[in-house]
Amino acid sequence: MDTKQLYNMLASNIDKLKHEKYYKKVIYNGSNLVRFDTINRILIMLQNDKAIDLKTDLEWQELGRMVTRDAKPVYLLFPKTTYKYFDTSTNKEVGKCDLSPDELNKALEYNILNKQESVDELYIVSTYDVRDTRNLEDSNEFIVNKPLLNSSEILKLLSNVTGADIVSCDDDYYSLSDNVIYIKKKGYTELAGLVAQYITEYILSISDLGEYQVYKDIISRSVEYSISSFLLGDNDSIDIAGLNELAIDDILNILCYVDTVVPGVVSQMKCSNNSINEATCNIAKVRKAELLLTLMESNYASMGLLGK
Repeated sequence: MDTKQLYNMLASNIDKLKHEKYYKKVIYNGSNLVRFDTINRILIMLQNDKAIDLKTDLEWQELGRMVTRDAKPVYLLFPKTTYKYFDTSTNKEVGKCDLSPDELNKALEYNILNKQESVDELYIVSTYDVRDTRNLEDSNEFIVNKPLLNSSEILKLLSNVTGADIVSCDDDYYSLSDNVIYIKKKGYTELAGLVAQYITEYILSISDLGEYQVYKDIISRSVEYSISSFLLGDNDSIDIAGLNELAIDDILNILCYVDTVVPGVVSQMKCSNNSINEATCNIAKVRKAELLLTLMESNYASMGLLGK
């Protein structure tokens, strides 16, 4: 599988995102796939929509698991990032070999040099789902990531994300103007659903959707489902209708928005799998989904023009 074949597979099947069943699989967070970006989540859905955790052969070995002989790989795309350094006074490029690592770090710290990063190409990584691996040690059981939250902790999460005061009362109400949330006593499942709803309301209240304001309802339900799925698993009570009426570009932009805001919420949850917390905390500030699409399209457009 090369990047062109992967791109063709993506382009040929991208319309599946207009179906709620497949769209939800991309934003579903009840598995260990939350650390992957939008484009790779789409690639996972197209190649193995039942996957719950993907790692390379070497990564599984390090966890005491071995990929089975008949395992089918799931191919993911990652950008190859290069770094260049420029003198802030002359704007001339400075070679890394001209400075020692300590000198380079000091130059960056004191703003003598400016670091710029760029993505010049994409590379493919072969990954395997946990169900295509076997355990080498009885003591090393695989676990699906689950949030370790009780009712008081989920209320703390709500307060941390929104900055709102939580007040116990006889009814549920979120005063956005006063940033006060009134909640009556309830069980975890009902509370988790309400917390996902209120966090979504807060996120959208501080977001400038611009031209996508017209799609606010779909965006809202997408964010709520994504957060809710992490807390509760699949939530059939949240439907995301109207996708078939949207252009694929609009759906991808909505997915990129969800991919931007949800990891920040997930990263604040204490989970059974610490690597998930680390992964979501280390997600780049600028998500690479749109960048990947642009690179793929420009690369193969250029190849077409060159007759390759």
